[in-house]
Amino acid sequence: MPLERIEMKLEPARPSDRIHRFLEEADRWIDRFFEQKRNRRLPRYIPSDPLLVYSALNYIEAHQLALGKTFCEWGSGFGVSTGLASLLGYQAYGIEIQEELHERAVELAKSERIDAQFLNNSYLPEGFEFYEGHGTNRLIAPSDLKRRQRSLAYSLQYEEMDIEIEEIDIFYVYPWPEEQELMLELFDAVAAEDALLLAYFGPGDISLFRKYLDD
Repeated sequence: MPLERIEMKLEPARPSDRIHRFLEEADRWIDRFFEQKRNRRLPRYIPSDPLLVYSALNYIEAHQLALGKTFCEWGSGFGVSTGLASLLGYQAYGIEIQEELHERAVELAKSERIDAQFLNNSYLPEGFEFYEGHGTNRLIAPSDLKRRQRSLAYSLQYEEMDIEIEEIDIFYVYPWPEEQELMLELFDAVAAEDALLLAYFGPGDISLFRKYLDD
């Protein structure tokens, strides 16, 4: 797999007052969601540590690791990481298949004047799927993907997103443990050369990957 893991030495987060207010409000929304036991309908929703994500995005910015300022969150939940990216100057997109979470992300962003686009959709582009069976998980891509990618006329795009996937500079995801390798495979399959994947693997564990061409 042509991915390079980039070591990060993260500094403690020192968010601006604007970002601090946003995170406090997001915490209130998420706490209320759990207090109302809405998570019973969505048991796989677990928020990541936004301050760790913030520190990682700051590291990427400080070391000029990204080619541009376009960010996409796979499985965006309440859209907190997407909101952070927006407040840090990124053109930010969040993709969430669960309608209730998508609606809350849109409402939270609107209430906090966050300029981000949220899609109620799967982060698997058309023609891709995850296969689970016989104790294995794997990504199934279109059989002619390599041929299509060599065509100048071919582009991957999410429905309702106003840019192509190859224009995304940073992807962010918080996968379940059994999905971690699948996310790396998906990133490898759809991202452009030199794109970054920021992956939150659990409390205190965030990793950064870059895609490069496989000679």
